[in-house]
Formats: sequence, structure tokens, C-alpha cells
Amino acid sequence: MNIEDALRLLEVEDVISIKIVKEKYRELQKRYHPDVSKESNLNKLNEINEAYKYLINFLENFKFSINELKSHINEEEKLRRRFSNDWLSGKNFYEEK
Repeated sequence: MNIEDALRLLEVEDVISIKIVKEKYRELQKRYHPDVSKESNLNKLNEINEAYKYLINFLENFKFSINELKSHINEEEKLRRRFSNDWLSGKNFYEEK
């Protein structure tokens, strides 16, 4: 399964957030679940479940990657500020601290 297939199955045009995916998933569950609807279709329900799991996993990994990147950028910024402040203050970088 790929992103396009998962989006098509969940009838979502653009993935904006996990919240939107969850809302659409619940809506489709109600539409196709045999205990709730006359329009039940177990094959369609299984495909929807698979697409939901795929998209949620993708979005969680993406969110983790973005947060990891932000953390890395923040660490680089801290180092850059520290060394630029040391340079401006005239400290010698070659001295043992």
C-alpha cells in the first residue's frame, strides 16, 4: 500500500493532521460496519482498517522525524551561539577547559 491508495480508501484529499484521518476513519467505520449499517461490506472495512493503520504509522513517523530535526537544529543553534560568544569574548579555543 502507498500513500495515494490509503488516502483514496479513506476518502481524504490532503493529509493535514492525524485528527482529520481519525475523524474520517470513524465516519467510514460507521458507514461500513455490519453492526451499525445496512451498507456493510467487510472487504471494504478491512481495506479501510489497513489504510488507517498505514496512514497513522506514516504520520507518527513523520512527526517524529520533524521533531528530531527540530531538536538537532536547536542543538546546532546552541553550539553556534556558544562558540560565537566565546569568540567575541576573546577566549582561546585551544586551551583545555
